[in-house]
Amino acid sequence: MASEAPSWADQWGTGGIGVMAAEETTNGQKDVVGKKSGKTKAGINRAKIVAFIGVNWMKNLVQRKKKDSTS
Repeated sequence: MASEAPSWADQWGTGGIGVMAAEETTNGQKDVVGKKSGKTKAGINRAKIVAFIGVNWMKNLVQRKKKDSTS
């Protein structure tokens, strides 16, 4: 009976019970890892646009205050 059960080495060693096969990565998966997804890229672009608008708004506000104080 003892010989029918797998040994500890069979269960936990390489190639035993519960060993997960190494997942193969395809070329498509390798390319995606280094690049940003569409949603991330869109979010970053929106943040850039909002920051640009905010900076321009502040510039205009400061320039108006300078005009008003010098006049």
